[in-house]
Amino acid sequence: MAFSMNLQSQTTILKWPEGKQACVTFTYDDGTLNQFEIAVPLMDKHNFKGTFFINTEVFGGSENYATFVGRPITDILNESKTVSTNKENAIWIASFQDAYKYIRERMNCRISESVSREEIMLTLECPLEPETVYNMPLTLKTPVPDEWEMVKIVQNNNIQRKKPVEEENKKFVIYNACPGAYHVSLTNAND
Repeated sequence: MAFSMNLQSQTTILKWPEGKQACVTFTYDDGTLNQFEIAVPLMDKHNFKGTFFINTEVFGGSENYATFVGRPITDILNESKTVSTNKENAIWIASFQDAYKYIRERMNCRISESVSREEIMLTLECPLEPETVYNMPLTLKTPVPDEWEMVKIVQNNNIQRKKPVEEENKKFVIYNACPGAYHVSLTNAND
C-alpha cells in the first residue's frame, strides 16, 4: 500500500502528555502548617507534585491569619481513585508550573514536516522565550506507513523506538519531542 500525505502537517500535539485524558494540579495558598504536616506526606506517598504559594510575612493591621479552609486532601485523593476511565493512568498529575508550560507550548508551537517513503522529518518551532524555561517535551501523534511495524524516533541524541497504534484503519506513532533547534526524524525500524 502506498503511503502518501498532503503537504499540510499531519502530526498533531496531544492535549496532555502521553495522551492522558485530563490534568490535575495541586496548589496550596498561604503556607499553613497542615499543608506541610498532612498534605506533603500524602503527596509524597502517592508521588504527586504540588505547588505552594507562601506568604513570607504577616500583613500589618490584619486580624486574619492563614488557616485551613477547604476539604481534606484525603477526601480528594479518595475521590480520584473512583475516576472512571477506559485507560489506566488516564490523569496527568503535574505541578502547576509543568501544566502551565505544557499548555503554553502546545498552544504556541508549530509543526513543519517533510514526508518521504523512508523518513518523516519534523521541526517543532516554539516562539516562546526563554527557551531555557519553555522546554517541556510535547507528546506528538504522527501517521506512519502501514508497513512500519516499529518506528525509530531520533531527536538530537535521544532515540526512541515505538510500536505504532492503529485507529480507524490508520497507523500512528505517539512519542515525545522537545521544541527547539533539533529536528525529529522518524524512520522504519523493522530490522
